[in-house]
Amino acid sequence: MNNQKKIKKICLQIVMGFTVALIPLCMVGTGENIFAHGTHGNHRESNPTSADSSQDSSAAADTSMEPDTSVFKEYIYQIDNLETMKAIQNPSFDPASQQLPESVQLDVEEIYQLPELPTGCEITSLTMLLRYYGFKDAEKTMMADQYLVYADQYVTGFYGDPTTEKGAGIYPPGLVETTDNFLQAHGSSLYAKNLTGSTMDILYAYLAHGDPVVVWSTQYFNDNIPSGIIESYEGIDYEWDYNEHCIVLTGYNFATGTVTVHDPLEGIVERDAQRFQELYEGLGSMAMVIQ
Repeated sequence: MNNQKKIKKICLQIVMGFTVALIPLCMVGTGENIFAHGTHGNHRESNPTSADSSQDSSAAADTSMEPDTSVFKEYIYQIDNLETMKAIQNPSFDPASQQLPESVQLDVEEIYQLPELPTGCEITSLTMLLRYYGFKDAEKTMMADQYLVYADQYVTGFYGDPTTEKGAGIYPPGLVETTDNFLQAHGSSLYAKNLTGSTMDILYAYLAHGDPVVVWSTQYFNDNIPSGIIESYEGIDYEWDYNEHCIVLTGYNFATGTVTVHDPLEGIVERDAQRFQELYEGLGSMAMVIQ
């Protein structure tokens, strides 16, 4: 179920809960403050007749009834989780309109790819994102074994074996599918979004919104090494880079001109924002988020 449908369902349930709770109050005559104590009984008793005395007795018994808000509370408790609350707070997030504070730093768990996944930087970065969103059962080797999509090229699946030094990698389309496979298996309404082609300001906007971003960069912040090998997918040309490396962008600071990344090889490191942008764009401005 997508976010919009889930929100509609929850809102309908809440409205139904209020309706049930307020039925006794809706039977009161107009012009009265129905939330005032005893209003229901006073209204009925103002013109008593012998013909409806038994009804008056029943009505009087109802004067102490309070709105039953238990139904409403039940549904509030059901939406007490990060993914649904985010959807309710901002169901149609537009990064272009997001206000950017001077600095942002998200609390993302640090996970290293070594020694189990020598070439598994992408699935390790994804694992950090999933754990950030509360999926504590996500574990890097389990993700590689059970959810990582494999293919005979690097765009729509992982090319090679991430448990060996001979593995190549996977680009956004394949990692998006990998992410959605996991989320759907867990009954989540969250989904992955390919941000390839986005500017740095768009990435910063997602950070300001509370969403860490998976970014394709280079190992140890070294120069990228284009291979000349290009795979086209859905109108986008993806060129393999021999120094490709996947990391998680978790913060920025405009005052210091730096960004913070969770690097599966180096841990939590601070980088020069301008140099980060150069490498990001050199790799084709590839990125992915979970929403």
